[in-house]
Amino acid sequence: MKIWTKHLHYVFTYRDVSYNELSGSFPSWIEEQDLQLNLVANNFTIESANNSVLPSGLSCLQRNFPCLRDSPIYYNFAIKCGGPQFTSSSQTVYERDNETLGPATYYVTSSNRWAVSNVGRFGENNNAQYMSFTPSQITNTLDPELFQTTRISPGSLRYYGFGLENGNYTVTLQFAEIAFNIPPTWKSLGRRVFDIYIQGNLVWKDFDIKKEASAVLFQAIQRVFKAQVSENYLEIHLFWAGKGTCCIPTQGTYGPSVSAISAISDFIPTVSSNPPTSKKSKTSLIAGIVVPVGVVSCLSVLAVYCFVQRRKRPGWDNDEELLGIEARPYTFSYAELKAATEDFNPANKLGEGGFGPVFKGTLNDGRVIAVKQLSVASHQGKSQFVAEIATISAVQHRNLVKSGYIAPEYAMRGHLTEKVDVFSFGVVALEIVSGRPNSDSSLEEEQMYLLEWAWHVCGNNREVELVDANLLEFDEEEVKRVIGVALLCIQTFPRQRPSMSRVVAMLSGDIEVGSVTSRPAYFADWKFNDTTSFMTADTPSAENEHSQFGTSTSASMAADPGHSPINCSRPLLREDIGESR
Repeated sequence: MKIWTKHLHYVFTYRDVSYNELSGSFPSWIEEQDLQLNLVANNFTIESANNSVLPSGLSCLQRNFPCLRDSPIYYNFAIKCGGPQFTSSSQTVYERDNETLGPATYYVTSSNRWAVSNVGRFGENNNAQYMSFTPSQITNTLDPELFQTTRISPGSLRYYGFGLENGNYTVTLQFAEIAFNIPPTWKSLGRRVFDIYIQGNLVWKDFDIKKEASAVLFQAIQRVFKAQVSENYLEIHLFWAGKGTCCIPTQGTYGPSVSAISAISDFIPTVSSNPPTSKKSKTSLIAGIVVPVGVVSCLSVLAVYCFVQRRKRPGWDNDEELLGIEARPYTFSYAELKAATEDFNPANKLGEGGFGPVFKGTLNDGRVIAVKQLSVASHQGKSQFVAEIATISAVQHRNLVKSGYIAPEYAMRGHLTEKVDVFSFGVVALEIVSGRPNSDSSLEEEQMYLLEWAWHVCGNNREVELVDANLLEFDEEEVKRVIGVALLCIQTFPRQRPSMSRVVAMLSGDIEVGSVTSRPAYFADWKFNDTTSFMTADTPSAENEHSQFGTSTSASMAADPGHSPINCSRPLLREDIGESR
């Protein structure tokens, strides 16, 4: 059937003549400015002169889809509809599908692996993007980003897979309804209904994303279908048959919508599924592979020599200490950490501990990290530094503060609770007030351990003695408040410590600072010259903390009148402490 100019030369900007079995050469009017043409599934004679006018790849979309016909190279494909390339948690790479489409357009990938075709115009929206995006969190999936973009159409949306090895395939379509508002507003009442065809067969009539998700919006769902490829191509067609709503929450909200499409063979393939390479790249590959054996041998000898010399270096064993850690930490190259911290920029310095400075950094994937640098001037050894890494690496908890000041429940039992950070904060607060580290063997015996010393001076109403000697001016009441809060934070049991929100409220003066009437149990029989024992062997287990520890604490206080209960501020009722859990 020939195309006659006088019959088709109408004035519409968008013209769809797909699936009409048209043939012959193109008329001159295809060169009209701003003209959109969908010419899919016809038998046109495509000349080189047409390539500058029409989108590339039309030859692959002619009748029977001739690209890679009878010479397949693929056995799968995956598409992130309406969005950029994405790698899923299962390591499936979804190719990008964020090209701009219009009312009568198509797009073919440069590798001729797949294509997309759209027909239909949102009459109510002159600026339609034919893509949709939401920043909202998508539920019911390990890959929420995959569902935050969708390809939409007001009429007919088709995806094609080319060059597929013939056989049976599993086709997975993934959806999430992101256009409607969350109930209870009226904007949540819209219904998107369309039909699904695979290889020309109707596989689902009146498909409704929201209904299939049990009326839950922003929830991922997927539907799996079987299909047979017999002519090296696969066609998936989503078609709006005029059902559902049209104008909720806004006009033009209707028609097909899909988040991701994938297809994979059910058989053992005999092709590589790698895109074709050019002759030039093949030549380069051969040149790269054919390397003289002599060069390889020299490099091998050099590598062995360097390895042997490194083993002879005094510090080799220390370099291997990280490899002996049972809970293997994530490791990063020096270049990665240098880039993350902007070359250890002083502006990113968070603080400094016994091992050296700590810097804030941002990795390439956006994760914010703290980088602890072992200082050359540090008095701590590498083995102690590695020991701290081992301790931190063995822990996976959202509230863990990396501060080697570990709460009793973790130090003794390895139990992490919501109050581990609270304990660490209490120690840090005391260090800030006193201007000294938690432990300092250069001081007198009774002052050697900061927590013990703080309890002692506060119990004898001598809080001022704890203040940093370099601090010439300070508010005595504020000092007492900070010390009182810190002592609440370092209580033995998590239930006895306040929440961080309560800590902030007490420090800001919004609520009163409660008094601590029981000395922390881990002080019991603590020998100043014994740095290896944190608590005595008689200390009850965490399982019996409510009864046994109470008895142990009372007995300890009675036996040691030098450590009396303190009252740094007004009394705090037990139920107030309970509320802060």
